This record gives sequence, C-alpha cells and structure tokens, in this order.
Amino acid sequence: MSKYYLFGLSGSLIILILFGFRFTQFEDIVFDLEGKSILYVSNETKDSIRIQLENWCLLPMDSQEIDTILAPADILKIDLIVQGNSYYDLTLDEIKYKIFTRPGSVEMIFVGYNNEVPQISFSGDLRKINEFLLRKANKFNSPDADWMPRVNATHSEQEFDRIIEINDSITRIHQELLSENSSKLPPWYVAFENDRLNYLNAGFKLNSLLYREKMLNIVDQVQDDFFQNTVGSLQINNERMTGNGRYFFFLHDYFFYKANNGLEGDDQLKIYKERFEIIKKELKGIVKNVYITIKLSNEIDRNRHIFDTTSISHVENEKLNEFLKRRYLSNPVLPKRSKLPYFYLMDSSEVYHSSGDFQGKILLINFWATSCKPCIKEFPSENALAEKYKDEPVAVINICMESSVDSWKRIIRKHGLKTVNLYSQGNWDKKLTKNFDINGWPHSVLVDWKGNIVQNKCPRASKNVDKLIDQLLLEMNESNDQ
Repeated sequence: MSKYYLFGLSGSLIILILFGFRFTQFEDIVFDLEGKSILYVSNETKDSIRIQLENWCLLPMDSQEIDTILAPADILKIDLIVQGNSYYDLTLDEIKYKIFTRPGSVEMIFVGYNNEVPQISFSGDLRKINEFLLRKANKFNSPDADWMPRVNATHSEQEFDRIIEINDSITRIHQELLSENSSKLPPWYVAFENDRLNYLNAGFKLNSLLYREKMLNIVDQVQDDFFQNTVGSLQINNERMTGNGRYFFFLHDYFFYKANNGLEGDDQLKIYKERFEIIKKELKGIVKNVYITIKLSNEIDRNRHIFDTTSISHVENEKLNEFLKRRYLSNPVLPKRSKLPYFYLMDSSEVYHSSGDFQGKILLINFWATSCKPCIKEFPSENALAEKYKDEPVAVINICMESSVDSWKRIIRKHGLKTVNLYSQGNWDKKLTKNFDINGWPHSVLVDWKGNIVQNKCPRASKNVDKLIDQLLLEMNESNDQ
C-alpha cells in the first residue's frame, strides 16, 4: 500500500507551489529499481469521491493498490513506485482512466464537474500525454482499447489467422491516432508508445498461440514463417523499454517460443535454465540483468523451498543482485510454524467447512482453477494420496478458485476427484490469495495436526509430497505416545 496524505488547501494554491517554478527535462530512462513518481488528486467538487488505483511494478512483480474516499476541497498525495515508462489504472467514482507516469514525474489531477458531468483535468510534467490518453479513451469508449479486444479475439475467434488480423488492425488504428497527435506530444513519448504497441502486438500473437493450446485445448496451425513475421524487425535488446511490463511479457513469450520448450513442465527455473543460452546470446547489459532478475524473483515467490541460490550469480548488476539476495532472505508469507489461515467454504453438496473442522489431521491443501491444465494433471496423484491415507488422520483438500460453480462440479465429477472438494469465490478468492501468497496454480500447502504450517508452496502430490506426510505421521504418533 502506498503512502497518501490529505491537505486542506485549494487546488490553485497547490498548483502554484508545485508547478509554478517547475520545468522538468527528462533524460532517457532505462530502468530505476527505486524509481518513484508523485500524483496529487484534487477534489474540486462538493461531494466526496471514491479513488481506486492499481499500479503494477516489475520488481517485485506486484500491484500497488489504493482504495479511499476523498472529501470535497481536499487533496490526496500518492507516492507511486515507478521503474520506467509505464501506465496505471485510476478509477474515480467508478470511471476508469489510464494514466502515464515515469520516474521523477509529478502530476496533478483535478476532479470537477462541467454542466453536472464529471470531468478531470491535468497539470504537471506529463500533462500533454495524459490529455492525449483521455481523448483516446473517449474516442474508443474505453481506456483499455489497445489490449482488451485482443483478449476477446484470443477466446472467441475460431481461426488463428483471424486473431493475427485483429491484432494488426488494433495496432494500426492506435498508431495512426498517435501519429495524428504527434505534434502535441513529446517526441520521446511518441517513439516509446510506437515501440510499446509493436511489442504488445507481437506478444499477444505469440501468447495467444500458446494460451489457446494450454488453456483452451485449441491446437492452431500456423505458417512456417509465423514466428519470423510476428517478430519482424523488433529490437529484442531494447534498453529504453526496460522499465515497461509489456516489453517483458513479449520477451517471455519470445524466448518460450524460440527455445521450442513446448507447453510441458511448470518448473519456471528449469525452463529458464534451458533457455539461458539463448538469453545470453540475445540480451545484454541492463535488459539481460533486469529480465533474469524478474524471472528469479518470481521463482523465489513460487518455489522458495527449492530455489537454487547459485543462479543469483547470473545477475551482474550489483543493485539487482542485492535485491534478489534480500528477496530470498526475506520472511515469506506463512513461514513454518505459523497458524493455518481461517477459511469457511462449501463443498459440492453445499455443506460448509471451516479450517477448524480439520484440527487433529495432517492437511495437504491444493489450490486450483478449472482453467489450469497443470492443476487437472495433478488429480490422479491427489486421488492416489486420498486413497493411501484414507485410514489415517490425513485430509487432502482441494480448493477451487476463480471458476464457475458449474464448471467446478463438472470437472470434479469427470475426474472422480476423491479429495475434500471446496469452492471459493468473490471475497474468499481475494482473501485466500493474500493469506496464502498464491502467485499461480497449482499451489499446495502442508499443515500439521496442530494446525501449524509445515510448508507453504510445498511439493505437489505428483512430486513425492507423501514422503513429507509420512514423516509428519511418524512425528504425530511419537507425540501421542509420550
């Protein structure tokens, strides 16, 4: 959560203080691990307004979120984590805006009314850019018009050639609008945004092909020159894009596709090692260091218990190397011997179970979703565990998240899932994600008979977790004999 402050000063006075004598010339920004920017929001209306903000960072890959109420005539100050040229989502009384920022910038947004219609205006270093984004959102009736139609095409189109056409069309429309407004925008922004749209286009094409096979069971046939045509003349090692998430999403799919790893395996560290020779050959300098740091940071979050600390030596940048060491040594969410977080969830018969109902049993809790194929591949191993321990004080609990009730029930029937099957939705999804530090599925947690965490993000059923359960059973029996 970012820091924010309320001031009882008028917007015009604050503007005079903040911007009256300010003139910022931005140098080329590559990547700033400790980068910050400042946003002020001034409520010029007679009513309180709700302010929600979501700002995704690269290192660590997490969102900075705010949800607060701003009283009339008050000003909210928000310190943003900003590591490069990037966008964040700002929602004012349910109206969403896309806002641009970069390290060192100071911006102010005025919220007022024009003929009783809500209206915002900008002041600050990036005013012209954010005014352009506002016009763009109004033109397309959405602040997400450059990427949301791509998502819809991935899911709805039958022919992959059609997905390619839609992506190219969206990119062309947005680049034409950018060109039409280029005289009103800083040249560095025009160059950056053109690059971003090109990486967004190529990344969505590559990702759509992989996603459709992995998640939708659609195997698309593409031309032999698909990869070459998709990447085209894009610069793979692009320093000025290093702080932008879309560029790194493109790199992820680029290396995944080029290394021809296919879709097997979900050990990200193992996949990274297999691609490392290609990465070393094509990336260099700060791009290589940031890319590897992002991958290793995510691996620490997902698999701290099996993380190979020697891989940190691949990061040559001193600040990033130290970041990874601190990340690894930091206290994880749900460390060993912490208490099992509370939950209260229904089973397929609509009977509710709380976490306390399982006291006295060793628990293997598996979080999954109906869209997650690796999760479903675990079912035979989870069934085998449920059968192995059916006469022991052990419960294998599967908690389905972010899925419809119908698809959940259909899949557990189809696969004859013998585990304790619970269903999470809405606020419980958010609560469980936070309390168990769920970064992706499948996610497993081992709990002892006293309700204490043995290991969050423990090995899955197919990865010999039964050896840990057997050891816990021995300890439990020895404890009972004393």
